[in-house]
Amino acid sequence: MQNDPKKLKLYLLGNLSEDKMAEIDQRLIEGDSVVEDLRLAETELIEEFIEGGLSEENLQFFHSNFLISPERVSMIREISLLRIFARNQSFQKKRPELPESILVKTAAMFRVYFRPIVTAAGVLTLVFVGVTLWSLFSGGSDASRELEFATINKADLNDISKIGQYSTINLISGGLRGGNSINRYESSQLTETILLRLAFPSQVNDSTLYMARIFRGGQFLSSVDGVSSYQNPNGRELRLLLPKSFLVDGVYRLEINDPSGAEVMAYSFLID
Repeated sequence: MQNDPKKLKLYLLGNLSEDKMAEIDQRLIEGDSVVEDLRLAETELIEEFIEGGLSEENLQFFHSNFLISPERVSMIREISLLRIFARNQSFQKKRPELPESILVKTAAMFRVYFRPIVTAAGVLTLVFVGVTLWSLFSGGSDASRELEFATINKADLNDISKIGQYSTINLISGGLRGGNSINRYESSQLTETILLRLAFPSQVNDSTLYMARIFRGGQFLSSVDGVSSYQNPNGRELRLLLPKSFLVDGVYRLEINDPSGAEVMAYSFLID
């Protein structure tokens, strides 16, 4: 049976009518050839997300229905690493360069993560491939972290009700708090993606975009541009999504810089 890639992507997003969702569910249960096409559709969907090609509606479904497991978060990271590796023209020049399409198809061969109601697990072989490439590519750790931080923050964070599935870390700048206390959070209690809500002065220009830089124990980890401020009942706040994979036990500092590069706010929290 001919499978429509667009329809399969909408199925993975949960953006189809119930009868059409049930139809594909049944085909999966019966071992239909749709399984192979869903593998490719899943990888293509993640590629579209990384490239910023999803519509606003599908982006919301991506975060609420698709990006619901640690495995899929890891898959985004692995495909991002593969892309970085493929673009590195100077690394091991004597070896023939692998076309990006081959790398993407390789990723698709090793992953089957459909709706939770249909599937229970996937093959984790690509994890080893990703780790190997990471160790070979000089500086790949920093580059992949930057890419992941930027990619996950392409989501529209205006409507809090649509991102309520994430753990929330609410922070007040030391300058606003007027004290030296620090918020503590247990890593085991946090979801794989964390929403940071940072109290911000209400008089700021709501159209200004900021840069956020995160440090652990004084060591720079990553940064992201284009951070917006949002209105809340008490004033304004900045919102960021942070992968839990960034966090190990320790003290973290978030610095917020304006377009000129000047620091305007700083926030701290402790993970244990």
